[in-house]
Amino acid sequence: MTRLLCTLFIFAIFGSVIGQTKYEKEVRISAESVPDDAREFIDGLNFNKKIRWYKEFGLETTTIEAKTKFNGKRYSIEFSKEGELEDVEVGIKWNNVRGEVRAKIDEFLTSKYNRYTVDKLQVQYTGDEETIADFVRGVKGPKDLIVNYEMVFHTKVDKHYKKFEYLFSAEGEYVKSSEIIQQNSDNIEY
Repeated sequence: MTRLLCTLFIFAIFGSVIGQTKYEKEVRISAESVPDDAREFIDGLNFNKKIRWYKEFGLETTTIEAKTKFNGKRYSIEFSKEGELEDVEVGIKWNNVRGEVRAKIDEFLTSKYNRYTVDKLQVQYTGDEETIADFVRGVKGPKDLIVNYEMVFHTKVDKHYKKFEYLFSAEGEYVKSSEIIQQNSDNIEY
């Protein structure tokens, strides 16, 4: 019994550490290597700009992502590696977040970190495929979708710069977070 409890304790600690770190590597791929369901969903949206396809490798998952500009906004549409829609993310500026929501997020982050710099902010929409498609086409508003803010920022922790990804609800409530593991490079980058 003691051995079982020790094993469960170790897995609980290890699982919580994995859940708090994030590694991502994006590799550009051709449209031909994208699952049919994902390609058909994007084709049905009738974007007027070029679609760039990426395979994104994480610590535990691999996803497919379509990126494009549409109506002056940057869209990132994520699918499972099998081609099932996961979410749509639309890039926004920090100043475009509603004042009371921005204040709530800022208060939360400044309570954890003295200062932080926002690197990327996106509104994340999840829901059923048809509702998301209607939303992207402008037929429906986001009323029937789950809306979150996904924020990537960097800050100084223990004299070292670290990068984090936080997810907040549409009301500015904390949902989850992870530290982004920086990719080491053997090459000198200029």
